Amino acid sequence: MAVYETYENAGQIPFEEWSARGIQVPIFDKDATLTSFHQDTFIPEVMEGLIANKLTDFFPRIALVSNSNDAPHIHAVAKSLSLELGGIEVFGLCQAQGGTARKPNRMMGLIVADHFEVKPYELGVIGDRRLVDVSFGKKLGAGAIALCDKVGEGDQKGVPLVRFLEKVIVSFETRHDSIDR
Repeated sequence: MAVYETYENAGQIPFEEWSARGIQVPIFDKDATLTSFHQDTFIPEVMEGLIANKLTDFFPRIALVSNSNDAPHIHAVAKSLSLELGGIEVFGLCQAQGGTARKPNRMMGLIVADHFEVKPYELGVIGDRRLVDVSFGKKLGAGAIALCDKVGEGDQKGVPLVRFLEKVIVSFETRHDSIDR
């Protein structure tokens, strides 16, 4: 099982290393990872980093997932992301499609794996929430997990407190896991 790595934003992830480790398809969370909370426009520093780190050289296919209920919105953002990244394939999926379970349930990841005809361990999960995105990656059995935990300008007011509480919970879980081994 992959241990998660922490970055300030998704543009800092070492995609060449992920590719060398066997990751075939990165799965990006939308809100607070690629866009500000409930926004359509991409965070400029993240997009610049994705391009600078040559995401598309290593991954011509990616997925965009969200716990949103707005499928048309997610598909529009996926299309926009594809254009922004030079026309690569971006598969957009949200909780509303076909009654798909919300993250951290692994169902969205299994749908992505099936769509791209890869195994769950060939997926990399990128998100901003420990209790949602990191848990999603772990439950899925993803081969790589990246946490991008910078609090953005458009985030809800309670996000800094939630991030702090998540760190405490994850710290406790990590200590508990190491005691069990």
